[in-house]
Amino acid sequence: MTADGIRVLTYIQAGEKADDWFVGTEQDALRRAGGEVPQQGPYTVADAIRDYLADAQKRRMKGYSITQTTAIAYILPELGEIEVSRLYKRRIEDWHSAIAESGRRKTGKKRDEPEHHEAPTDEDAKRARKDSANRILTVLKAALNLALQEGRVQGPAP
Repeated sequence: MTADGIRVLTYIQAGEKADDWFVGTEQDALRRAGGEVPQQGPYTVADAIRDYLADAQKRRMKGYSITQTTAIAYILPELGEIEVSRLYKRRIEDWHSAIAESGRRKTGKKRDEPEHHEAPTDEDAKRARKDSANRILTVLKAALNLALQEGRVQGPAP
């Protein structure tokens, strides 16, 4: 039989899979020892946001409710289902630009679908919207950084 990389492996492929398995097993054991339940399945942006919000609540973060609302309104609908390992710079930049160019969300009454004001046209309104988009991006970056610090995802190779 020839190696197909799935059912039949070369010696090197088998060694790499074994190394990955040992690293994963070690991380699961460390989490269990700390009282955590290991993640089952892919680790998504929604998982990272959930963990970040839990950590922020535990730390009694100032502005927690605004951070939670921001994540629910802007991050989860667009990026929540994406695996963190498959989230690339270009995807984040496109999402960030779309927020900066869109009008702000209408608030007040409950709506089935979110509604937005008109997109900003004057320079002050554009600047303000970019500022809001940057604050939203900061929440995403904080969640991804926490996921990296806690070993839930692997960082880029050195």
